[in-house]
Amino acid sequence: MKKSFITILVLFFVAGIFATEIGYVDAMTVFQNTQEFQQEYTKLQDFFKNKQASIDAKKTQMQNEMQALQNQSELMDKTKKEEKQQELQTKYNNLMQEYNSAQQELNQKQQTIMGKFQAKLAEAVRKIAAREGYDMVVLKDAVIYANVGNDLTPMVIKEMNKGVATSNKTSKSKKKKGK
Repeated sequence: MKKSFITILVLFFVAGIFATEIGYVDAMTVFQNTQEFQQEYTKLQDFFKNKQASIDAKKTQMQNEMQALQNQSELMDKTKKEEKQQELQTKYNNLMQEYNSAQQELNQKQQTIMGKFQAKLAEAVRKIAAREGYDMVVLKDAVIYANVGNDLTPMVIKEMNKGVATSNKTSKSKKKKGK
């Protein structure tokens, strides 16, 4: 009797495993095809390009000053030359601090965007999994093999783009009414 009870439990467990519906999502593809996050990423790139341009301009100016110092160093007295070298060293240190600060700010902004993306991705996956009857959804990177029919990526992209398309239409219709 005890043996048959264990056998029945094992059968239920095995049947439960085989009845589990598992899907997968390619998060990078979702990110690349989700309008909201592409807009955020473009803003981030613009931010960094502007910071980089500012830093590059200061770097070029500093290099020009260093070249001028080298060209004039033989004509300058020792004290004046040391003052100019110290001034350039301070400018260099400030430039490095500005670069490091910009890099940290970029990293923080990237983390914020990715955190927001992951939260919205998880919510979209939950909705689709519930609607489509999936018991588990994993990231594609963790999958060695899966049936293409279990790829939820296109549905997740569509779900995540729903709100953006609606808000874009709403803002366009408001602009038309305002004219």
